[in-house]
Amino acid sequence: MTSNDSTIFDEETRRSNEVRLAFGRAVMYSTVVLTLLYELLVIVVLQRQFGFSLLKSLVGSLLFLPQGLFGSFLISLALCGLLAVMVRMVLRPVVTLWYHPSRPQNEGMLEFRLGAGETIRQELPIRWRWLDHTGRRGWSIGTLALTNRRLWILPQRWDQEPHAIDLSEVVALEIGQPPRFLGGLVEGLPPTVTLVLKQGEGPTLATLAPQTIVSWFPDRPLRRGFFVDDKRVLETIDELAANRSRERPRPHAPADQNLRIL
Repeated sequence: MTSNDSTIFDEETRRSNEVRLAFGRAVMYSTVVLTLLYELLVIVVLQRQFGFSLLKSLVGSLLFLPQGLFGSFLISLALCGLLAVMVRMVLRPVVTLWYHPSRPQNEGMLEFRLGAGETIRQELPIRWRWLDHTGRRGWSIGTLALTNRRLWILPQRWDQEPHAIDLSEVVALEIGQPPRFLGGLVEGLPPTVTLVLKQGEGPTLATLAPQTIVSWFPDRPLRRGFFVDDKRVLETIDELAANRSRERPRPHAPADQNLRIL
């Protein structure tokens, strides 16, 4: 294992270990749902067993609201505690496998597409989406390869063509919200990285090692994506920027300084 591969492995391991249940949000949501179900049950019982009208049943259900809320909270604590353990033991490996898909079957074919004097520097398993090129909103499986001239996206699907992006075409990196698991109740996921190109928005990349992608473009500005308001994602952006400033820049084709996004 090379030093670059070891760095990627360490970052992926750290990121996967941060995957956990958003316990407070899960307890709040489940408490609300259980309380509503309890109140609905009370209304049905008052109507069928005691012959109350709908209005009297609604008013009567309010008398049982405190005990329903307290009982729902206790049940939610127990259920979410069990769910948190399941996320760590079951979902965490699944999420790690989703972020770190198997190598593409056409691995090794990149060498036949490289130009004269072009060499591979680093490769990274990724999930990616690029609506302009795939026509699909879902995440595709592939490998991201960095050469001394270009950035290659190698899809695993046989019906998708590889895409090459000149390093000079990348003018900025946009950090966005991570993919959602369990309706957003799983937190600790790394943010996505979108390549902003001269001609517009490029591919969005999901990986357990976003710092690796950011380190490939040490002089490109980092931008916060739209609708990014999660505190942890904002902290990750600051972390990526701080880590990049401490790293030694990797040489690559210079970007057009007149097109830098500040």
